[in-house]
Amino acid sequence: MSKVELTILGAPVGKQRPRYSMNNGVVRTYTPQKTINYESLIVHEYNQNYGKVMFDKEEYLKVFIVAYFSLPKSCYGKKGLNKSGKEKMSKIYCTKHVDIDNIAKVVLDALNGICYYDDKQVAVLSVMKLWTTETPKVEVHIYGEKEDEDSI
Repeated sequence: MSKVELTILGAPVGKQRPRYSMNNGVVRTYTPQKTINYESLIVHEYNQNYGKVMFDKEEYLKVFIVAYFSLPKSCYGKKGLNKSGKEKMSKIYCTKHVDIDNIAKVVLDALNGICYYDDKQVAVLSVMKLWTTETPKVEVHIYGEKEDEDSI
């Protein structure tokens, strides 16, 4: 396999920190439910489109992630986008919401062992956060390449 393209519909979610609780003097570590649900959504989308197909262990991966965030309701008026909405759309890049590294982390962790053997195969990673007036979503493009002696 040389290319995977996924679209995860819905507002982008970043990887949350692990949580800790004490029970009878024993510390228990757990992943927050929101992170588990979003990772499951990514895995479900991958399995629907690609099934059990994985990249080879010898392939290095280039991963491109684009997260589209919807404009808040305050950016809309009776006639569509108001002044603040038009101002945000003119900037294109979204500097609000989830940290960009947490978006990458949740996607890479969800596909680890399912799409590729280990996320240390990822050699190139590009992540963007953009505004959209359409449905919020995350697009993931993964390209696999084998390293040839000629390319070195």
